[in-house]
Amino acid sequence: MGGGRALDMGDRERASRTNLSGIWTCRLWSVIVSVALFWSFPSCSATPEADALLRLASSWGRLFPTWMGSDPCIQWEGVTCSAKQVVELNLSASGLTGPISPAIGQLTSLIRLDLSNNAITGPIPSELALLQNLQVLNFYRNPLNASFSMEILQLKNLIELRYDVAGITGHLPEGISKLNKLEILFLGNNSFVGPLPARSLGSLINLQQLTLWGSQFKSPLPPEFGNLVNLQYLNMHTSTFWGGLPPSWSNMKSIRRMLIYNNDLTGYIPDSWKALTTLRELHIGQNTLSGPFPEWIVNIPIEKLEMSRNSFQGPIPELSMTMPLLNATRTNISLYCNYFNGSYPAFQLGGLVNITGNCFANESTRETDNTRNICNRQFFCRDFYMRLEAGCAPCPAGNYIYDDLSICTCKPADYVEPYGGGRNGFAYGAVIGGVVGSLAMVVLLVALCRWDPIHKRLPFDPFSLFISNDDDEEWDVPEGVHRFTMAELSKATGNFDKQHEIGAGGFGKVFYGTLADGKMVAIKRASTSGLQGQIEFRNEVNLLSRLHHRHLVRLEGFCDEHDLQILVYEYMKNGNLGEHIARAKEGKVLEWYKRLEIAVGIAQGLDYLHSFADPPVIHRDIKPTNILLDEYMVAKVADFGISKATPEFDTHISTRPAGTAGYLDPEYFLRRQLTTASDVYGYGVLLLEIITGQQAIDHSRKEEFNLIEWVRPRFRERGIEAVVDVALDGNYDKEVFTDMTNVALMCASFNKNDRPAMKDVVSYLEPHVRAFQRSGTNSEAHSRSLMRGCDLERLTSSGQNSDDPSSSIQFMTMPLRTAGMDYSPFITRRPDTMP
Repeated sequence: MGGGRALDMGDRERASRTNLSGIWTCRLWSVIVSVALFWSFPSCSATPEADALLRLASSWGRLFPTWMGSDPCIQWEGVTCSAKQVVELNLSASGLTGPISPAIGQLTSLIRLDLSNNAITGPIPSELALLQNLQVLNFYRNPLNASFSMEILQLKNLIELRYDVAGITGHLPEGISKLNKLEILFLGNNSFVGPLPARSLGSLINLQQLTLWGSQFKSPLPPEFGNLVNLQYLNMHTSTFWGGLPPSWSNMKSIRRMLIYNNDLTGYIPDSWKALTTLRELHIGQNTLSGPFPEWIVNIPIEKLEMSRNSFQGPIPELSMTMPLLNATRTNISLYCNYFNGSYPAFQLGGLVNITGNCFANESTRETDNTRNICNRQFFCRDFYMRLEAGCAPCPAGNYIYDDLSICTCKPADYVEPYGGGRNGFAYGAVIGGVVGSLAMVVLLVALCRWDPIHKRLPFDPFSLFISNDDDEEWDVPEGVHRFTMAELSKATGNFDKQHEIGAGGFGKVFYGTLADGKMVAIKRASTSGLQGQIEFRNEVNLLSRLHHRHLVRLEGFCDEHDLQILVYEYMKNGNLGEHIARAKEGKVLEWYKRLEIAVGIAQGLDYLHSFADPPVIHRDIKPTNILLDEYMVAKVADFGISKATPEFDTHISTRPAGTAGYLDPEYFLRRQLTTASDVYGYGVLLLEIITGQQAIDHSRKEEFNLIEWVRPRFRERGIEAVVDVALDGNYDKEVFTDMTNVALMCASFNKNDRPAMKDVVSYLEPHVRAFQRSGTNSEAHSRSLMRGCDLERLTSSGQNSDDPSSSIQFMTMPLRTAGMDYSPFITRRPDTMP
């Protein structure tokens, strides 16, 4: 019994020691866990600035691995400190999405804040106004999609504000004048509307750089900008500015670059501008400016002078390399598409000066120019005018001449002076009263029409007449088209990083991306200035979802979050056709039979759009860069972002062209109509490029700039050898390429009735591909039983309309069928069912 008792006491002692050991082990682990928690959650004991930064990162769903510890001044990514205060936060291109947290207001020592190239959305929190030390603020390239933030106007120490490509809408506030320390103000490529706060902007006398391009200001150029004596760079292109060039701008004595092209500007270049001796680039093209060439320009060493596509008249001064204007050999002067006259200039400056499309007396007129006068107008020039109004060129559409007729300035007919003022004492009060009275009468009449004493109706709301919620209606996403989120596409493209950018088109910029499943796609993100309405965008998605053909680039999906408009297409590994034609100069030659296959593939794609799409589609911009090649070098027609559907096959579109110089139907300038024959014309030019390896318009081709006019006489007089791409080095089927050239020239006929339909083109060219595929050689065993020149001439000999779906089918398809061969040119199965 004693032994047992002794054993029991020993067990108790051992148990006691075990318990004590467990207690100490537990305490040790508690200390370790506490330390770990301390370092894992720095906000518990972090500085207020560190806490604010962590809350910012959290609101954007972004984890920065280096943001550890309690002191943001110790190697935190994107954070710069001075005197242990955060003075700079640079999170450019960091994949940030969503709004800015109010915690931004705690970083009161910030001097520089760069949030550019992200997917941050608006509105900006009011706490931003607390950053009174801020000197540099950069919101460039974020989909803020909000009005101008009033909080920014309270940052009185701002020196640099980059608020461009950010989807800013509405009016630019008058309060911008409060930022009187600004030296750089970038507001370009937003969606501002007028009027422009001219006095406020003109008061920012410290400005050195100012951009206002890509909005809809519909304002005259502000004379107040003459106060900006320190301004060096001014960019106001494509913003619907009208009226004349302000003489007061001659006070901008520091200006080096001035870009005001593609507006509705009229009148003469002020003689006072001769004081702008610091100018190195002047771009005033694509307006309706007139008057003589300003001779004082030759005394300024401008490196780029762009005056093309205006209405300038009179002779051009004789130029020589000794003049300051041409003192720098890189000087580029564009004067094309004006009305300069007199003797053709005798100067020989090579490619430095472009003077085509003018009215020089001793320059021959081509019949294809169809001007019936001494002016050698190019197809891509604006409309030719045959008369002067009071000595002035005609105003742009919807404008009329006003002010001093000696300078020929125009203004919009519907323009209303801001602030209730008017040069002619216009009775705005009477107009407003009349409008209000008329509106009341309309509401009353509609109410009476809707009133029914017999049947009970819901109460009539007069304001419902002016409210539309169409944009907010739910819609059924087309089957087979994926609706991507902005987060998916942002991740796929590295937040639309510039390294992912592969091009730009009529719709906007194009990026390549890799989706979560590894699939590569091409993503077209609309530019802010090019955004269309939500209903129009959805209609376009619906249209594209119905177009399925082996030779059309397939639509994979879209994204319409935050009012963005993004289209997602299949990715084409081998880029565009233009790149491959150009590579012939680098020794990377596209083989002749591959050129034939590409030409036929393009024709099949266009024929599908014209004949089988419902409704039929006119592409309107056929050119090499809109033809993409997949990994097997299969050609696919792309860029339907500017395509238009026609309700009937033989309808036309009466609108401004969306094409490209060199490929645009010349008949458009006569009849203001784009038809399926317009696509045929563009295809003809494209086919000539495939055959010759040359560009549609090439000013270095001294014999003839226009490819059609270069090919036609050479081909007729000396045959295919005189025009075929020299890079092929004779390795091509001469008969096939001869036939291709004949087809190309017919497609590029000036008269649309002389052009074949795309179905005819396919029927003629596709058998060449089939014969080559059967022979397995470079066409040595090519079947010569196919129709030849006499049949080719019959394509247009009957004078049939190429827009008629039934025309020319019989003689184009029947001979092939009777030969026992099926040459059906159309592939209507979905791409995923193709063998």
